[in-house]
Amino acid sequence: MTPLAHPNQATVEAFDRIDLLADPAALSRILGPVVKIEREPTPVDPTGYSSSSHEIMVAVLQDGTAHARRAAGARGPAPR
Repeated sequence: MTPLAHPNQATVEAFDRIDLLADPAALSRILGPVVKIEREPTPVDPTGYSSSSHEIMVAVLQDGTAHARRAAGARGPAPR
């Protein structure tokens, strides 16, 4: 994970690999202690030209709070 600092703005964390977005240990560095990651399909399949898939990821923290975000991942190679 590479921190990117900008003057007069909050620090932005960038992951080196997309799979770290679903890694409890990696997310713990940003959110605090993550107990588990729940992955849910989106209600409607928003597949686009890139053959990507979308899902909702919920990070459940040790204190019981949950943070939900939509995430996209590649399904396969893009059509030519």
